[in-house]
Amino acid sequence: MIVDVHTHYFPERYLDLVEKEGSRYGVELTRNDQGERELRIQGLLHPPLRAFFDVDLRLREMEAMGVDVHVVHHSSRPNVLFAEAGLAVELCRESNDAYADLLKTHPGKFVGLGVLPLQDPAAAVRELERMRDLGLGGVMLPSNVEGEYLASKTFYPLYEALDVFRMAIFVHPIAPAGVEKMREFRMWNGVGFPLETTLTIGKLLFSGTLEKFPAICWIFAHGGGTVPYLQGRWGQIYEISEENRRNVSGPPAEALRSLWFDSLVYHSPAISYLVQEMGADRVVLGSDYPYDMTPPDPVGDVRRADLGDSAEALVLGGNAERLFKEQVGGPVHENA
Repeated sequence: MIVDVHTHYFPERYLDLVEKEGSRYGVELTRNDQGERELRIQGLLHPPLRAFFDVDLRLREMEAMGVDVHVVHHSSRPNVLFAEAGLAVELCRESNDAYADLLKTHPGKFVGLGVLPLQDPAAAVRELERMRDLGLGGVMLPSNVEGEYLASKTFYPLYEALDVFRMAIFVHPIAPAGVEKMREFRMWNGVGFPLETTLTIGKLLFSGTLEKFPAICWIFAHGGGTVPYLQGRWGQIYEISEENRRNVSGPPAEALRSLWFDSLVYHSPAISYLVQEMGADRVVLGSDYPYDMTPPDPVGDVRRADLGDSAEALVLGGNAERLFKEQVGGPVHENA
């Protein structure tokens, strides 16, 4: 079974509510001359929407790509963060209910990661409890909420619930730090997103957040950014800086081996290095479908990494089966 853990899905009922309420927040959903939906966020045109909501199209493209299961979740934009808390709750409920319906309509083809109204942490916990009863496998979280990073204690009540439920978090970068310097040449994507993921992991690690909530399965997009290459440097600042030892019980390498990373690095030798450094049991297939950043052959990228049969099978599906056992029937996940 081949499972893609990094895919984006915007349910139509969510889009309907965005169309009705979003314009007052600068998120406008209209129809073009061909009747196709078009989304503009603060005036910027979003990539074509059809593949984000058309399930039949998705299923055909999954087959063409050699993928059996999509783990579906929102993206960093539009998400629900553009809205005030009350509307955000409504958007989350529509999305999460639609995700649950998708799982029922197409059993064995999808795993759903819910979206939460992080503008209101208490409401986020309530929605988490509700979506858990719907059978969703975890949540997608942005790397920061209006500049407040996930290591903030603001989010600890949510993590306490996720830790009890032993659920997964897929972390996707949003609004990279320093993005104002990255407008040219799409550097906000080519540089900003991987660095934002790296910064998020560093804050979660050295704040002690990862250690405080050991049962959460943290999955990071884009191969963990530059983390596999920086782990030695992080080990050095751990040794020389009391601040970096204050909240953790051991060197960074130990905590990093408890995380999960997708394979979306666009270069088979880089996938090989990622698996070598972080472990074959800690890497999962990712594609970013259906954005234009989807590689032509994400499954082939893993196969060309020459990982060996056992490691390749883990990356392409075995690890995801462990992570989302209830949805795809894999063995019990233990974050160890």
